[in-house]
Formats: sequence, structure tokens, C-alpha cells
Amino acid sequence: MTLWTETWYDEESGPLVRRYARIGGRTVVGDDLELNALVSRIPDEVVPAGLSSTESAILRLSSRPVSLSEIAASLDLPIGEMRGLLGGLTDAGLIIVRRPSQDGDSSPDVLQQLLAGLRSL
Repeated sequence: MTLWTETWYDEESGPLVRRYARIGGRTVVGDDLELNALVSRIPDEVVPAGLSSTESAILRLSSRPVSLSEIAASLDLPIGEMRGLLGGLTDAGLIIVRRPSQDGDSSPDVLQQLLAGLRSL
């Protein structure tokens, strides 16, 4: 497993690294991940040396289940780049990404309970 660790920076203009380089040269970045996909760090998994600061921050944020969009907002990263980074961490066996249920539990009873809960607020 090799994760991207090198950073290029120009003092005046900021990072000089294109997205594909920042996410380890991946060209397919998992565009099928929804914004509300839940990311969780795999407990007790040994974290390899050489992770980028962004990858380490993702692992820190995902110590509890958190959505892709929350991580992207916290780290101020574009969604496409987040998807690529999550793909790399998933391939490395460091995180699990749970996609929202396809069929959903949208039975009338559940929706009624949800509506009642919202009204009680």
C-alpha cells in the first residue's frame, strides 16, 4: 500500500498540486459515493506511516460515523477530491464507507413517527 505523501507548495500561490496528484494518481475516484454516505474508521487497524495530513485528518474525523459531506466541509476540500481520498483509505483497509439504504425504510408507519417527532420539536 502506497499513499500519497509528498506536498508541493508555492508561498505566493499556495498548493501547486492537481487533484489527481493529491489523491495518489487515481483517475477513477468513486463518483458513485453519495454525499450522505457514512464513513467510519476501522477500529484497532494499524495506521501505516506516511499518510498525508489530510488522510490523517480523515481518520481522526471518522473515529465515529460521519458523512462524506461533513468531512469535506470540515477539511475544506472539494467533494471529488474527498471521494478519491476515501477510495484510497478504503482500499488500504483503514475505513468503511456505508452507503445509504437503496430501498430506504419509507413505510407509512416510519414516516408517521418521523412527522410526529418533528411536530413535537
